Amino acid sequence: MNPWARVAHVNDTDETPTANQVVGYNMGYFRKAAGMTQAQLGGKLGWSHTTVSAAEKSWDGKRVREFNADQIIAIATELGIPLTGLFMPPDDGGRSRLGALFSRVVPSYAGRTPVMMAYRRRLIAAAGQYLKPGEGHAFDMAGQADALMEQREADERGYRRRMRAYLTEQLAALGPAEDEAEQ
Repeated sequence: MNPWARVAHVNDTDETPTANQVVGYNMGYFRKAAGMTQAQLGGKLGWSHTTVSAAEKSWDGKRVREFNADQIIAIATELGIPLTGLFMPPDDGGRSRLGALFSRVVPSYAGRTPVMMAYRRRLIAAAGQYLKPGEGHAFDMAGQADALMEQREADERGYRRRMRAYLTEQLAALGPAEDEAEQ
C-alpha cells in the first residue's frame, strides 16, 4: 500500500504519488524556477545530468528514485528552498489528489494534542535560537509578521477607498436630500 494514501485521504491505487515522486517533481520544478540546467544541479550535488533527469522523471512512476534524508537536504540547499518545498503538492490542478498533503507540509496549528504542543515548543525554541531577524532566513518571523500587517493595512485602506467611492456614487444617484431641496 502507498504510505501517502493515508496522508492524502485517497485510496491505495497507483494513482497516488509516493513521497519520492513528489520530491522528484519538485526538484525539477524548482530547478527550472532557479534557471538551472540538470547538469548544473547535478554538478552541485555530485550527480550526472542523467541522474538528475532520472530523479525528476520519478514523477511518472515508471522508475522511482528513492531519496534519503541527506540527499533531500542537499537538493533543497542547492536549490535555495526550504525542505518543505520539496514536499509541496504538485501544481497540477488537483489531478494528483494530494491536496491534503499541503496540511502536512504547512500544518494547522489548531490541534492541541500533546505531540503538536511539543512540536510547537520545539519550533518556537529553534526559531528563537537559530533565526535572527534581518539575516535573510526564509522563516523570518518578525519580518513576515511585519509584511503581513503592512499588507493587511494596505488592503484595508484600499477597501475603505473603494467603499467611499461607491457610497459617494450611490449618494449622487439619489440626488439631494429632501430637507436640502427645500432650503
